Amino acid sequence: MLFTDTFTSGIPRWILPIFVAFTLLTAGGCVTMYSIMVPSTTGIYHTVLPGEDFWRITTAYEVDPGIIAEVNRLYNPDDLESGDVLFIPGAKKVIEIPPPSPEELAEELKSGLFSWPVDGMIYSVFGPRWGRMHTGIDISARSGTPVAAARGGDVVFVGRRGGYGVMIEMKHDDHYSTVYAHLRDTYVVEGDRIREGEVIGEVGCTGRCTGPHCHFEILYDGEHRDPLFFLP
Repeated sequence: MLFTDTFTSGIPRWILPIFVAFTLLTAGGCVTMYSIMVPSTTGIYHTVLPGEDFWRITTAYEVDPGIIAEVNRLYNPDDLESGDVLFIPGAKKVIEIPPPSPEELAEELKSGLFSWPVDGMIYSVFGPRWGRMHTGIDISARSGTPVAAARGGDVVFVGRRGGYGVMIEMKHDDHYSTVYAHLRDTYVVEGDRIREGEVIGEVGCTGRCTGPHCHFEILYDGEHRDPLFFLP
């Protein structure tokens, strides 16, 4: 914890180094060199949350990225991780960083936000099909082929659901969820926390199905997205 977290604004900043040295000496410590970085301007401390990055934070606060990097001694902004704390000079209050939209993520990452759930061949894509909307992609593979989690997250549903047959639904960070349908078998239960790439089931042909495959969906805030824009 920084000492600035416990001092009020009414205490002169020149007292801090003296206080620190005095505290360490009276506690029996041996002081050689002790420095504390105290921002010389007003601002707030922002705790980085999952899904946030340096560039989204600086854009939201409308502060020059170079200034924030310098004040926080952040030499590589891409090293910023969830749980880190940034001092935002000039900011009056902590603000919520809006999550990236699917279009922004697709543009920034091009692809690769999710990994392929099945090693197989696509034989039906996202879009209108047979007079109605096909809300995912169909990946053809032999019955029993492992199905893996396309991204780390929480299992929220396992079971049969109409034409989907046996399926698994997972919730992920940044408002995303995925669906894996027509499975022959499942290896997870609701409430499980799964890592990306972990096998969660097997390809099958349950529900409304013409041959063994995995029907795979990606949703953002409940809205179906084209998985091909988010796969490597």
